[in-house]
Amino acid sequence: MTVHPALHIDCLKRLPSSKRLLANAAMSDHRTLKDLQLVRMHVLAAPQSQRKLMLPVLYFNINPAEVPDMDIFESQANVVAAANGCIERAIDAIRSLYALDLPAGIGIDLWPRVWPWFRFLFLYQHQNPTGNSAIDQRFCVDFLMFAGGLADHKETSDLITATPCFWFMLGRTWHCVPAIPDPHRRILAFNELRYFIVNKKLLESTNLEELLDGAGGTWSDLAHLVVLSMDVLTPKNENVMDSSEIYFFHSGIMFLILVDPALEDPQKQSPTLSQLGEALLSHGILSVLRDGMLALIKTAESSTVPALYACFNVLTVFFVTNSGCAKLPEAITDGLLTTLILCARSRFGQDVHGQLGIYFKQLLSAAAIDYRVLSALDAFWPDIDQLTDDPAFEPSGLVHESWTVFRSLVDERLQLLHEFKRSNTSFRACDNLDPGTKHEFRRCSGCRSSYYCSPACQIADWRNGGHREACNSCGTLLLSERNNNNFNAQQRSFLRVLVHHDYQKERFTLQLKQVVFKAKLPHTEFVTLYDYTRGAVEIDIMAARRVMLSSPEWRSISSRAAASHGRMGIDVVYLGRSAGSTCLVVPLRSSSSVIHDKLAMLANELPSGLPLDTEWDPHVVADEIESILRHDGANVVEIH
Repeated sequence: MTVHPALHIDCLKRLPSSKRLLANAAMSDHRTLKDLQLVRMHVLAAPQSQRKLMLPVLYFNINPAEVPDMDIFESQANVVAAANGCIERAIDAIRSLYALDLPAGIGIDLWPRVWPWFRFLFLYQHQNPTGNSAIDQRFCVDFLMFAGGLADHKETSDLITATPCFWFMLGRTWHCVPAIPDPHRRILAFNELRYFIVNKKLLESTNLEELLDGAGGTWSDLAHLVVLSMDVLTPKNENVMDSSEIYFFHSGIMFLILVDPALEDPQKQSPTLSQLGEALLSHGILSVLRDGMLALIKTAESSTVPALYACFNVLTVFFVTNSGCAKLPEAITDGLLTTLILCARSRFGQDVHGQLGIYFKQLLSAAAIDYRVLSALDAFWPDIDQLTDDPAFEPSGLVHESWTVFRSLVDERLQLLHEFKRSNTSFRACDNLDPGTKHEFRRCSGCRSSYYCSPACQIADWRNGGHREACNSCGTLLLSERNNNNFNAQQRSFLRVLVHHDYQKERFTLQLKQVVFKAKLPHTEFVTLYDYTRGAVEIDIMAARRVMLSSPEWRSISSRAAASHGRMGIDVVYLGRSAGSTCLVVPLRSSSSVIHDKLAMLANELPSGLPLDTEWDPHVVADEIESILRHDGANVVEIH
């Protein structure tokens, strides 16, 4: 079998005579650790041309045939001593190899001899942690750096990544890297780790499964390693990232995308995170990404933009999922909005202004219906003028338009939030269609979404109102603690206030649209649609069938509205809380049907054949509606 020329024994003939004696001693049957140490001293001190001439000696001392059997350490002392001698010489030879600038392609011959030693040393270290002092935590890093050094050669790389148990050892070794105290050595280790964790061969065969086992066995263990590594690479105390830290921080994101491609594109992410995504969230990936962004925008490195862009993408992916959206209030409290504003103000603002627009005009705007999100913004808002005192936010600035839209929306919502907090009014109507006097408000213990002003109302609705049949199905569409969005009572109450506030602002326009709709389609059930998915609400009237709902709960809501004779309207609310909008029903209740009845009469008086034509004047219709509201509005109590 031929080996690489640099490993051939004839290379020793080119050594000076004194160094040849060192080489011969280190290859003799009676060689000791000291002989190998003398060779290593030569390797470290000699000119580059002479260093490589010692390769045959090192190759000889990593003979896999000399790897001890684990059972041998239960033998007599002299046998154990001999085995320890082999171990120490092999470790010294491996470290000498790592110190050399190895010739291209030599890894094909070195790896099959080195790997059995690495595997043995790894097992021995973990089974006998106090056994051989030559095997310490540094060994894991040596393994990583040695493997990474050989992997520049494609054939060698293919050989390494196809080695059984290699990925398991890589996962175990990863644990050691963030804990390396020397920053320079830690960066070198991250460099070699990076080569393997962003290599697509990770996804072949059982490689990812092996890496997962090596990391600890669970997605949570792997997520912890990634988050810890990225955190270690993020400078603290206002320091900036250097090019190496940027490179490896970005590599952590690339690894996540390789393992879970859905993390790359917010448009493709489903409302539910993968197991890895959930684990990353629980281990604080949002804070690490935010801190990374703050460090990145302080640099002047060309590699900053791709890394910053990747941070934005992954962060956005988390926030468009249900679990990530639930973390948004906490993220704002921890400085998310400050980070976004500082990004806009930085030298990279032009590069990421599109991503900033997504946050200001879409993601954060759509979330500004949430009581907790608004409360977090409220604590931050007093400093907003100072933070946005920058050309980026001026009329000619890159984010002026998106920021102005967002700020105007939040200003209005915060005013409503303050009024809500000052008021003790309950925005919950009695679900009995014929309510009495409110004196003992209670909630159905079954569906937990229907409310009653008294025990008598609850009994009446159970016996005659249809709630007995609908109870088991309620709580998905109607506001309830059973909703998929996990709103608490305070959030649900604020949402009712918000919907009612927006209804009152657009009441006249809505009722004009209702009259037009009923004139055109007198026998078609309609709903009022409140769309909050883009931030500022968009309200419209549409046919109920277009909502595309058909659940038992929806049918119950429709039948109740019909039975109310105009005292209950179906208001459908869309919330952009995740990759798929959340649909809820927040009915409008009226104490009297008088306005509904008069609007219906007005619709009946209009000619058919809409849209509007010359047969009637829309201004006259508008005047009629204003007259109805002026005459009867004060006598009708409406509530959502």
